[in-house]
Amino acid sequence: MDVVIIEDEMLTCRDLERTLKSVDSTINIVAYLHSVAQSRAFFEQGNISYDLIISDIELGDGQIFTVYDEFTPTVPVIFCTAYNEYALKAFGCFGIDYLLKPFSVDTVGASLQKYKLLEKKFLPAGVPEFHDFIKEMLVPQTKKVTSIIIHKGDKLIPYLFTDIALFFKEEAHLYAVTFSKEQLLVSNNLERTEAIAGPLFFRVNRQMLVNRTAVKDLNHHFNRKLLINLTIPCNRQVLVPKEKTTAFIEWLTLN
Repeated sequence: MDVVIIEDEMLTCRDLERTLKSVDSTINIVAYLHSVAQSRAFFEQGNISYDLIISDIELGDGQIFTVYDEFTPTVPVIFCTAYNEYALKAFGCFGIDYLLKPFSVDTVGASLQKYKLLEKKFLPAGVPEFHDFIKEMLVPQTKKVTSIIIHKGDKLIPYLFTDIALFFKEEAHLYAVTFSKEQLLVSNNLERTEAIAGPLFFRVNRQMLVNRTAVKDLNHHFNRKLLINLTIPCNRQVLVPKEKTTAFIEWLTLN
């Protein structure tokens, strides 16, 4: 089996290779890709055959999803990451499994077994059919969500996402700040809110989702971070870490 590994940490990359080969000695690593830029260049070539991609998500120069938006994977993808909040989006990129680091022989072996079972059943019919299966079975087909339920006094009120400037997590609670400068308690968690909010919002860090129309401008910040200045008053800093700045800039300009 020919495998492409996308991973920005060299030690993790080598550890993953050893683990894969301990599970299946026939595995051949055809490419190691350590950044979004390298991955984009590799997929642009399109002249190397492979059977499976094992992919990190947060790379040093952005998220790998920006590459998969341009180059739809032609083989299954197993995502391997330290973050658990991207699972829904990963399955939308034809992911067949989602491994959380630190991985083990058992978890990697289970993922490879899933790949082999799916390959045996669907790949003889052709890749498009395999992709249709993944999209149908692993990605929930739901209607577009336009509102979220918010606590206001003793009532639960649906608020349109377009009326909300940002969401932020504080301790065990999630709050919404509206463009009318209200701060309200949300009946949801940040991960679920990110999944239903759609492309209007960006997960700028572990605590915050920001509405595109709430972004006024940006300042460079310490350690290659970005400081977001909002169109409404905010009593907390909204910072984009350096590993997300490329994806954030692309998000601002794409729509």
